[in-house]
Amino acid sequence: MCCNALLLNSFCRQLLSSNESSLLVLGKRVICKSPGQSQKGKKRPAKNIRLIAIPGQHVEERSILGKQKALKYHPGYNVALDPKNRNLYALCAGTVFYSIEKFNANPKSQFVDQFYRQQIGPIYKKYIHVIKDKNPIEFKLIDIV
Repeated sequence: MCCNALLLNSFCRQLLSSNESSLLVLGKRVICKSPGQSQKGKKRPAKNIRLIAIPGQHVEERSILGKQKALKYHPGYNVALDPKNRNLYALCAGTVFYSIEKFNANPKSQFVDQFYRQQIGPIYKKYIHVIKDKNPIEFKLIDIV
């Protein structure tokens, strides 16, 4: 029998065959799970929400330093924050450094209003900095005597 069929006992079958229209037939419905209902959700790859650049590593301009959902890491010198997905990226080529500094909130910023509205007291946050590479000293001829 099919899982969704209406099962009737022998007594009800006899009453149905006698063609009496005033009888109310109550049956028992068999419940079967289809294969799709018993399976769990599909496995999805992780979103790699992490820091990509480690301290002391050399990075190029516009390279992503880290991905984050909330403001766990703040942009420091020569680092910018993408407002759409909160990625940190380098504004110039250089070496990556981390620091923990006191957070000075800008009340006009949308991120401050969203993440730090209920914070009381001093807040210390992690900052990511990119220090520019030193330009090699080049000799420039000014005048020939």
